[in-house]
Amino acid sequence: MSAKQPMFEANKFLDPFFYPDETKNISWTNIIWLGGLFLAGVFLWGKFLSWNTLALDFHDWASVNFPRLNFLQNTFNAGVFPLYMAGIQALHDLTDRFLTLPDVNTTPQTLFLLFVNIPTFVLIDILIQYLIGFPGLLWVRRRFNLSLFAFSILFFLFNFNGYILSHYSVSHFTWGAYFIFPIVFMFIFRFLDGEDGWRWLTGFSFSLFYMVLAGGQHFFTWVLIMVSVLILFCGRRSLWLIGVGAFSGILSAVRLLPPVLELKGFTESKDFLFVGGYPSLTEVFELTLFLRRNSVIRPGYVQHNFWDYAKYSVSSIFTWELSGGSF
Repeated sequence: MSAKQPMFEANKFLDPFFYPDETKNISWTNIIWLGGLFLAGVFLWGKFLSWNTLALDFHDWASVNFPRLNFLQNTFNAGVFPLYMAGIQALHDLTDRFLTLPDVNTTPQTLFLLFVNIPTFVLIDILIQYLIGFPGLLWVRRRFNLSLFAFSILFFLFNFNGYILSHYSVSHFTWGAYFIFPIVFMFIFRFLDGEDGWRWLTGFSFSLFYMVLAGGQHFFTWVLIMVSVLILFCGRRSLWLIGVGAFSGILSAVRLLPPVLELKGFTESKDFLFVGGYPSLTEVFELTLFLRRNSVIRPGYVQHNFWDYAKYSVSSIFTWELSGGSF
């Protein structure tokens, strides 16, 4: 009897890792494992960014996002509103109106620039985005009744896949909106399960609004495209989806309307011409299987670096190693 007791205790400890039904119970195994995953994520993101010692002097860090953050820091310290930026190179040479660029970060945490240097702020901002996304993943776990083992796979795939790492490695700083996806998808899943109402609409709309504040207007657009497709199949309940589009648009107007002032500049700039995807099927094959250090150039268009294509391929999980040296 006593020999079987340790085996029974071991099984009781391991069950939550592999049996979904056990995830409904609040146990020390769940708390310790999930807490460990959360801390591992903090450590890995900190390590990825060399904590707050990363020299932001390469790729888009140097030419785009460091100057933008420096501008915000200077305006905050001067106590003025961030309207006109002297160095328009960081605004794609389109304008000196800072807020007419939809991909600038205007989240509340930018106020940390009053107290810390820019590398430290970059770390703080990414950790805040990660902190927002983690409860969303827990929400997904609860909705689909995932075991700890399955959730751990989801956790690492979501937080450390090649797509998001390659974007951050070359300073696509506004990809912080990516971490809101678990929350957004849970609102959609709950709607498909029959939930709607003003509380649901408000939560969904404010999630999309935060995406826009983080500079992720493209994420906002992608979600609205998906919502628009759902409208076709939801009958009378589609009015709630239309409401999400309308209410989130009204909330986000503070960031989506200023770009209208520079609409002509966007359409005439060669940097914003529609490139049309991969140059050829050969490029798709090569960039899916191999890394390339040289740039891909299409006649008549601006130069596109290899990561602009590789980040959409399987090989993107490795591209961050070539971007910046210290990553």
